[in-house]
Amino acid sequence: MRKSHLKPEAEMLYLQGNTYEQISTVLGVSIQTLSKWAQECDWRQKREQMQRQPLAISAKISQAFSHEFDRVLSEGFNTKNADILCKIASMQSRMGGIDDFPSSAVIVMTVFTKFVIAHPELSPDEKNTIFETTQEFLHDVKEREFGRQR
Repeated sequence: MRKSHLKPEAEMLYLQGNTYEQISTVLGVSIQTLSKWAQECDWRQKREQMQRQPLAISAKISQAFSHEFDRVLSEGFNTKNADILCKIASMQSRMGGIDDFPSSAVIVMTVFTKFVIAHPELSPDEKNTIFETTQEFLHDVKEREFGRQR
């Protein structure tokens, strides 16, 4: 039975980053057929072009943000980690106006952390309490927001 009606769906799956093996499993089309379709329609070039598009880049930035967010929660919230997260969140925001809650929360908490560090009237114990509270807040943000995406 001919499966040419699956060609558009196969191309879409390929452009989304799936391998021939994965597409073959999902659609039941042989790898040889997929390879032939890919050559006929220049899927590789289309995939490369898509990966340079702002939305694809933004998706990669979102993945980096999620990874760094996890790392910060495990290592602890400090100015260096806050700065890294803030930069990633700012890049994400610039790449298509994506302003999600976790990114916005990190930006706000980073500015707040810099304020706390610079505030001369706060004792080291008070600053430490604020950092711990900030880390708890970011952990709650992760549980609420990233937990929904998985």
